[in-house]
Amino acid sequence: MSTNPFAPLERDAWPAQFASLFAALEEQSRLLNILTVLARAPGLFQQWLPLASYLQNGSPLSPRLREVGILRVAWRTSSPYEWGGHAKTALAIGMTPTELD
Repeated sequence: MSTNPFAPLERDAWPAQFASLFAALEEQSRLLNILTVLARAPGLFQQWLPLASYLQNGSPLSPRLREVGILRVAWRTSSPYEWGGHAKTALAIGMTPTELD
């Protein structure tokens, strides 16, 4: 197991309360590193998950506007990790490379 506190948790270190969720997401190829990193702090993860779920699935924001907002924050905070993941998502929902530039 990694000693890096920001490394994703390996399967054998998943907290019991999240193991079934992570297994289901893994089976669907939808288990993101951010989930297993945040699971290192279960209390934080439990508070973050409803917000993330709302932004992804329940928000009145269009997917495009949601990604523009996330990308703007990623750019302003110099976060290549967030930019990389969300630039791919933005392209997948129809934004153009020119718009990302």
